[in-house]
Amino acid sequence: MTVPPHLHTMICDYLSDGRYEIGPHVVIHAQNEGFHLADARAAIRFGVIVEVYPDRRRCLLVARIRTLRGREIWLHVVCDYGDRQMLGIITAYRPDPGEWDDPPVRRRTIQ
Repeated sequence: MTVPPHLHTMICDYLSDGRYEIGPHVVIHAQNEGFHLADARAAIRFGVIVEVYPDRRRCLLVARIRTLRGREIWLHVVCDYGDRQMLGIITAYRPDPGEWDDPPVRRRTIQ
């Protein structure tokens, strides 16, 4: 997988400029999994892009962050960068260890 070299910088610029929308799945996962919206934004800022879906103009970022509650967790965030004016934060969730390696940067292969 090749990550365009400017992609993370572009996404962080949207975030810094306040040009983003948070999707309902982010809110649902945050409530159910014990993290805050600020934690999802931190995961974008400090994360690494591990998957790119160029046909949909989306990417998956992963980061190990310290939540506002002081816990260290892994967080995945899917961003949509197809709109040149606004970043879409589509979903954020704690990766399922049954589906992801540790650290959760690559999906486990199903045998």
